[in-house]
Amino acid sequence: MVQLRDLSPAHQEAFTTLQTAIEWAESETFTLLFACCDDRALRPELTQQFQTQTQFKVREIYLEPDVWLAYETLKRELGNEHPQVLFVDGLDTAKDVIAALRDWNAARNSFMRDFRFPVVIWLDRPVQRQLLRVAKDLESWGTYVDFDEG
Repeated sequence: MVQLRDLSPAHQEAFTTLQTAIEWAESETFTLLFACCDDRALRPELTQQFQTQTQFKVREIYLEPDVWLAYETLKRELGNEHPQVLFVDGLDTAKDVIAALRDWNAARNSFMRDFRFPVVIWLDRPVQRQLLRVAKDLESWGTYVDFDEG
């Protein structure tokens, strides 16, 4: 179990924004949220805190660095499972981030069709900049929640 720490006011505000966005997401509808957080150690704490403070059925999937076929990997990992919220981490550790982002972008309609729940993708600033450059269509479907202070 992840040890929860007290959140800074900025982190608490972002956490509340994330929680509200997920709560407001329509049931049985794909909702894409980009959670920007350069502190990789904070991400599991925030996910754990979300699980303890809400009643949502949460599923976490960590993408290994050699994974770039995100849709296929997530679909296989989930199988017949239908979580209320999916948290995805590891995109920013991919060996080929550009290929991974292009795959996410190309598969965006499949995500919308098959993932009828909010999907939270953790990413850092460099990947956020690459997302804007190489996966504009996917990026335009998402909402950002910024956990980085300053």
